Amino acid sequence: MLAELRERLLEILRPLVERATALLMPYVVQARARYSKLDRRERLLVTVGAGFLALILAYEIIYLPITDFGTGVRDQIADRQREIAQVQGAVRTYLRLKARLADARNRTAPDSPDFSLFSIVETALTQSVGRDKLISVTPTADRKLSDQVVLHSVDLQLANLNLKQVVDALYSLRTVNIPIIVADLHIKRRQESSRLYDVDMTCTAVGKNG
Repeated sequence: MLAELRERLLEILRPLVERATALLMPYVVQARARYSKLDRRERLLVTVGAGFLALILAYEIIYLPITDFGTGVRDQIADRQREIAQVQGAVRTYLRLKARLADARNRTAPDSPDFSLFSIVETALTQSVGRDKLISVTPTADRKLSDQVVLHSVDLQLANLNLKQVVDALYSLRTVNIPIIVADLHIKRRQESSRLYDVDMTCTAVGKNG
């Protein structure tokens, strides 16, 4: 890195030095002739002035270009670091979305003509609270969400459930082998008994549109 920087600086400065040398050489010859005719005190003043002028020229011609070049290199490095950070952030976002997509695909109902949300829900509730508690199971028309995704839906009515049976019914729907969502739930206490409830709910499941 340093060697490349030095070579580049030399390439930048070499034409300037050559041009300045060719331009100033006649004046240098004249100055030397006049300088040789000066007395000691005048030569000292001229030497000090020349040294001061050399410092100014070195600052303007050498130091400032090097400083500006170094600042430019640092700015380029900072820009590249920001670009790398942005790319890394995009990669992390892509991986996160990819994982969410895979999870969503795993959480869909099986792509099969034999799939029936009605049968799955009816079996789960019959096993958990009993067939006598299940008043009605009514499948509704599948709703197409996109060209590849369809929403299956079933309306349910259960009656004469105690609080434990309500919990068991909901838990049985949650633990079946496909993800079922209870999209709507109404629990109403029965008038003749404060410990028994009627439940109306709508269960949905997302499936692939075969």
